Amino acid sequence: MASSLPPLGLLRRRNRAASISARLSPRSAVYCWRAEPPRAAYIAQIAATLGAGSFVAIVWRRGLALPIRAAVLTAATLVAIPVALMYDLMLAGVAAAWLVRDPDGLTGRDKVILAALFLLAMIPPGLAEASHLPSGPMVALSLLGPTAVRALPRRSIRRAATA
Repeated sequence: MASSLPPLGLLRRRNRAASISARLSPRSAVYCWRAEPPRAAYIAQIAATLGAGSFVAIVWRRGLALPIRAAVLTAATLVAIPVALMYDLMLAGVAAAWLVRDPDGLTGRDKVILAALFLLAMIPPGLAEASHLPSGPMVALSLLGPTAVRALPRRSIRRAATA
């Protein structure tokens, strides 16, 4: 019976492509695009985690409204954790819900971005494997865009309006 099973290395190679396309972390994206050396993938993950953590700390320290802080925290969590799978995109829905709850409301651009991210999240892992374009990390990183726009200082906008 043991002789009818494929070698363990072959099983790992078969499952590696499927598992990489279903992961959300920056490490997985770099590993999917560039298999060797794995050190580059770990460096990318460390940089993303430090960047996301710093962004959350800055936003939290500024004392912005709770919807913005919560959206930043949940969106940055998807980027910061080294092992996030497709079902963890539920956090992206939570971040989007916090953005919708923002008292300033969503602009037309934000609505288009959230709709595009929703569609991108629906790309099945098989299509992501075939195109070598992992959609999960793109959704996780792109969700930081609308949250960052709301969290950035608006002093430059006020100066332009008064000038």
